[in-house]
Amino acid sequence: MCIEQISHSTVKLSLNSEDLQRLQISFESISCTDPNTRRALLELLATAQEETGFDPAGARLLVEVYRSQDGLTFLFSLLGPSQTGELELDACPTTPVVFSFGNLDSMVLGASSLFEQYGHRVFKSALYRVSDTYQLAIYPLDAAENTAVRYLSEFGKLVGKGEIYTAFLREHGKELIADNAIDRITYYLA
Repeated sequence: MCIEQISHSTVKLSLNSEDLQRLQISFESISCTDPNTRRALLELLATAQEETGFDPAGARLLVEVYRSQDGLTFLFSLLGPSQTGELELDACPTTPVVFSFGNLDSMVLGASSLFEQYGHRVFKSALYRVSDTYQLAIYPLDAAENTAVRYLSEFGKLVGKGEIYTAFLREHGKELIADNAIDRITYYLA
């Protein structure tokens, strides 16, 4: 296991296949409802705290998991304190970004490709119809790298950003899918 502190609020743990066997987890088995996953995450957090001083106590924690060449990479990021001590997803600090698509086919291709490649980097999404275009609002979790935004730019045109633009869409556009749009488009149309 390799532990690297990226910043004061982010730590990266690279696990090889032996580490995964010891923890009895795999990429496919990881789930927030699985007790074994929770046990493994607590063990990883304890190791990170012991090695680097990373302490998530009293803060909201974002956990990202990526496949690596010989195992998995975990990124633990602190999102800030919670009032209740529970994870409050609606308080996630994301800024909506809106893309326009000229037709249904390009919108479905863009949304499903984004879901397959970077769905874990999108907090939420919504779909609107404005005049003769489809407008997809996404709330990316990777604002610093803009990976999800750059990827979706290959399929659609960036037309707006921020809560004011999405408020305009809600008022003047027809809301087709209010929440989890990229998930639903992929499930039903791709």
